[in-house]
Amino acid sequence: MMKGKILVSFCLLLTTAICGQTVNLSPSTQRWIHKADSILQLDAAQRNQVIQIWMKFENQQQLLDQRKQANSQNAQLQPDQWEKEDAAISAEKKENKRLRDEQLDALLTEEQRIIYQQQIAPNRSPVSHMGVKHDRANCNICVKP
Repeated sequence: MMKGKILVSFCLLLTTAICGQTVNLSPSTQRWIHKADSILQLDAAQRNQVIQIWMKFENQQQLLDQRKQANSQNAQLQPDQWEKEDAAISAEKKENKRLRDEQLDALLTEEQRIIYQQQIAPNRSPVSHMGVKHDRANCNICVKP
């Protein structure tokens, strides 16, 4: 019960004004920040920088989502134009995530970085193939003879 109250308090803190800006972070981002803060024991400066990085990231992602929505509703675009624009937006979103991760990584000490990579952002699991997780290198379907 106490952990729930602490989490709610922390989330309320994130939605209050920081540095003169209103923070509108998604609940999943707020949970991520809380997890990172509790595991990595971020200092106040790191915590504020993490919040600023996530705010910038989410704002950019929202703008890209709006562009993608406008693109899908544009009846004047030819299918190949739509695909090119959609691919460009997807590439921008991927680049946006890469930059966010680099900025977050730069904030952490070496000890925090090791913990982060092991507990918070571990490598992706192997690809699911027909519903079964497997190792691509040893898959008869993925590896071509």
